[in-house]
Amino acid sequence: MTLPKQASAIIICFAIVSVIPMGCGSPSQNTNPNDPKPGEPRSGEAGDGVKELKPRASLTYDEKGTSYRVSISADGKTAAVRGDAENDTVQLWDLTNMKRLHTIKSNTEMVFPVVLSRDGKTVAYTQGGWDIPLVDVASGKPGKSLRQNEFTVSHHLEFTPNGESVVSISGKELVGWDAMNEKPKFAIKADEKEVRTMSNLFDNGTKVATGHEDGTVKLWSLPNDKPLLTIPAHKQAVQKVAVAEDGKTIATRAFEEDLIIWDVVTGKQVRSIPSKELPFKVVPFRFLDNERLAYSDRQVTVIVEEARGGKKQFRLPGHSQDVYDIASSADGKVLLTCGGDKTIKVWDLKD
Repeated sequence: MTLPKQASAIIICFAIVSVIPMGCGSPSQNTNPNDPKPGEPRSGEAGDGVKELKPRASLTYDEKGTSYRVSISADGKTAAVRGDAENDTVQLWDLTNMKRLHTIKSNTEMVFPVVLSRDGKTVAYTQGGWDIPLVDVASGKPGKSLRQNEFTVSHHLEFTPNGESVVSISGKELVGWDAMNEKPKFAIKADEKEVRTMSNLFDNGTKVATGHEDGTVKLWSLPNDKPLLTIPAHKQAVQKVAVAEDGKTIATRAFEEDLIIWDVVTGKQVRSIPSKELPFKVVPFRFLDNERLAYSDRQVTVIVEEARGGKKQFRLPGHSQDVYDIASSADGKVLLTCGGDKTIKVWDLKD
């Protein structure tokens, strides 16, 4: 007798199922009891799948003051930290063993910058409003000093990649200094009013962006005195500017406004991070490489995400008060943050 094709198929399926051992026929029966249940985040992940990291170390700046500015060497092994006006010292740290190397007393009534050279051998900061001491990191002793007799106080400093020059904001001007000869190399009048902020140097230290009182952002090729590009970025004074190393993407923010990502080639907005997601006052942010941006959100958590696409890669909870500054190693794998909780967090960005 010949069975219909449908009946044959049923008999074959029944035979196959009948010889499958119990516990092997369903993926749900072959899982590790320690694995999360469907819909639950895995260890180290938030509910949205973004990986949460814990700091490698938490350093204490000082019981009497707050860490306000941080800088890190290119290799991620040395850090410089500067406090607020209440306890204005510059601290140098060895991040390989988390030991403080030196503490340097400054003399400034306001909060001003601190920056390490890429090789981590020299630290520069402002002192007394008019000087930029260059301190040897190994000894903690000052060496050369850039005296700003003809310039106003610098509130932003950046070393060129070779460490031979320093670029600063001094009032209305961008000033380039010869760190070896302790003399200014150029001075560019960047605005009729005081320049509000300056980005990191990029394109091998040859370019910089500045933020202005009228809400514009200007891109400069140093030492040329004409901007390459002017972007009408904000309605209010620009608070902060950061640029990707390849110079193709700029991030800007003004007080109580969105953090905006711009395309340098077109001068047009790519996307924005809404102001409601950001801290009310200070919003630290910086590019880790050509693609990723790190910034602090309103929950005082540092977020690492694709600057143009917005896809989040890491979430870094750890600070209990506002995050004031962010620095990263040259390869973007070591992150340094400081905040109002008087701590400096060291993070390893690993998948």
